[in-house]
Amino acid sequence: MGWVWVLIPLAAIIIGGITEIIKESNKRATRLGETSDELSNALSTLRSQMDRMEEGQKAGQKRLQNLEAIVTNQVWDILHDETQTKDERLASVDGSGLLASAEGFDAPDNAKEVEKLARRLRG
Repeated sequence: MGWVWVLIPLAAIIIGGITEIIKESNKRATRLGETSDELSNALSTLRSQMDRMEEGQKAGQKRLQNLEAIVTNQVWDILHDETQTKDERLASVDGSGLLASAEGFDAPDNAKEVEKLARRLRG
């Protein structure tokens, strides 16, 4: 019966060890949950930033296409032909109606007007 007295301290030590293991695993689970919440928030922030960047890129591509249509148009080439005088260049495009509609398109924030001109030149 003397060996029973040995089991009592051993049981206390084992129960204490198991309790510590359970506490540590709970702490890890809590930290892991916090980390996954942080990652989820960061991911949603990155997604919204990426969506805004894609919208900006699409707008930039559309503007670039409009500007390309304007620049590659024959009227643009005539107006910027260095071999002719200004009067000769104006006479070449006079009557096309595009010269009057092209005035004021050098403002960088004039995207809608540039788009109108591009459509007109493509037409």
